[in-house]
Amino acid sequence: MDPDGMRLASWRPEQVGVRYPKPVDAVVAGDTVVELSSTGAAGRSMRALAPVVDPEDGTVLGVVTMGVQISDVTILAEAQIPGILLGSAAVAAVGLLVAWLVGRYLNRVTLGPGPEQIAEQFLLAETAMDSLEAGVVVLAPDGRVRLHNDAAARLLGWEGAGEPRLPTELSAALPGAVGGAASLAVGGRVLVVQQRVVRAPGRSDPGGSVPPTALAAAAREGVTTAPSGSRVLVLHDRTDLQRLGDELTVAHTLTTALRAQTHEHANQLHTALALVESGRLEAARAVLSRRAADEEASDDVLAALLTALGNLVDNALDADAAPDLSAADRWVDVEVVSDAAGLLVQVADGGPGPSDADRGRLFDRGWSTKPVGAAGRGMGLWLTRRIAEEAGGVADVATDSGTVFTVEVPRDPRPQEET
Repeated sequence: MDPDGMRLASWRPEQVGVRYPKPVDAVVAGDTVVELSSTGAAGRSMRALAPVVDPEDGTVLGVVTMGVQISDVTILAEAQIPGILLGSAAVAAVGLLVAWLVGRYLNRVTLGPGPEQIAEQFLLAETAMDSLEAGVVVLAPDGRVRLHNDAAARLLGWEGAGEPRLPTELSAALPGAVGGAASLAVGGRVLVVQQRVVRAPGRSDPGGSVPPTALAAAAREGVTTAPSGSRVLVLHDRTDLQRLGDELTVAHTLTTALRAQTHEHANQLHTALALVESGRLEAARAVLSRRAADEEASDDVLAALLTALGNLVDNALDADAAPDLSAADRWVDVEVVSDAAGLLVQVADGGPGPSDADRGRLFDRGWSTKPVGAAGRGMGLWLTRRIAEEAGGVADVATDSGTVFTVEVPRDPRPQEET
């Protein structure tokens, strides 16, 4: 522009010949002016005005101006660069401190292993639990199921179910399974349950639980990895073993009967041999040819009934051992009568007796109200009724001032030979 402020050239051709909107007197006087403008054609901009001086005599021939567009952020940034740098440094320092604290906390909570190691240990634990034939269930202190493996889901019927819940039979057996084992029937299976209770490290555990090393290490770090009172259940399926035990009991009973018959036959042979050696051949022939089946059968039935009597007495003693019975109700009465009508065996006790629902199943093979033990249950009463029926009698139970089991066997109506 000329000294009067008239534009002689411009980056925008339409501005040529248009006077500069501000006075340029200071620039014509020889000063350089830098200013921030928001009214020019370029909008918000920073520009400088400088005089054009004749090199020979120093007169100002004109004015030249140059500017750049700027934003509020640019202005603020240029004005606050030192503060921004200091703030950024402070944020970086705080971030480093927080990262260090978080890293230290994670290292303490995980007891040292990093994310890769934790993932590897988790996969190994899952694989190990799923490969076990025994069921494993972890319960929270409030009884909720927190963890279980596939075997536990199969044994307890949780496959495809929603939130797993302990069966009522299993929940009722847990108080008696601390530090030991309890047998019970769940869903048609015979299960042996072992239970361990997680205790706070350093405390004595009368139930037999041992605090894991990892728990003790976590306690030293002040980390609670598992709340005290959590329980670990181990379930073993003994259904097949119970079935084999029942079959073994039957085999043992049959073997006892065969042994008795063998003994009787040996006695008969010894008698015949003694008669032959004494020259009494006719008597020996009579012994060997005599049909003593009725007499032998009576002996076998008597031995079998004595076995049944022992089983009924055992059951009565077990019933009287119930913890909720008073001293007056702890009694057993045994009566055995043999007369012209036959044999009568009665065993009574002061226990509460079976319920109406259970009474019809007492004599079923393999069914019992008692916990299933290693040798099996549900055979004694079944064998008792079977022995009585094979002898033409009956076996029954009644509740009258106690529980009364009765076995009646009629006398054989056929005449007996004199010996």
